[in-house]
Amino acid sequence: MKKQKFGILLLEILGLLLFLLFLSPIVLLVINSAKSSADILADPLALPASFGQLWTNIVTIWKNPSINYPSSFLASTIITVISLFTITLFSALAAWGLVRYRSKASLVIFFIFVASMVIPFQVVMYPLVTWFKIMSDAITMPIFGFSLLRSYPGIILAYTGFRYVTFSVHVPRIH
Repeated sequence: MKKQKFGILLLEILGLLLFLLFLSPIVLLVINSAKSSADILADPLALPASFGQLWTNIVTIWKNPSINYPSSFLASTIITVISLFTITLFSALAAWGLVRYRSKASLVIFFIFVASMVIPFQVVMYPLVTWFKIMSDAITMPIFGFSLLRSYPGIILAYTGFRYVTFSVHVPRIH
C-alpha cells in the first residue's frame, strides 16, 4: 500500500513539473511583454524592472498602423468562431454516420481521419495547398463568389476535421 501511494506521489510531481514546463512559454510571454526591445535582447529570461512598460507596449501595438492589430484580431476572431462552429457541426455529423452505419467503407474513412491526425501537417502541407489551388481555380466563379486559397472559407474548410467518434460511440442506440 505504501509503494502505491509513493507511486501516485511521483506521478503527481511529474504532472506538476510537466504543467510548469508547458506553462513556461506563457510566463515568458507576459514577462517579455513588460520589457522594452533592448531589455528583451539583453536578457529574455530576466524579470522586468517594472510592469509599467506593459501598458505602453500594449498601446503601441494596438495603435501601430503597420501592424493593424484591431483588424488582425477581428479576422482571427471571425476565422476561429466560424471554424469552431463548422468543425463541431461536420465532425458530429461525420462521427454519427461512421459509428451508426458500420461497414468496411466507414472503417476506411475512420482510419483516414485517424491518419490525418497522426501524420504531421508539414508532410501534407504542399499537397494540400496544391489541392486548394486546383479547387480554387475550379470553384472560383461569379456564381460562388469566393476562393478557397487565401480566404476565410479556405481556412475554415482546412480546419474542419474529426473529433466526435468517442462521443458518438457512447450515445445509446434507440431501437
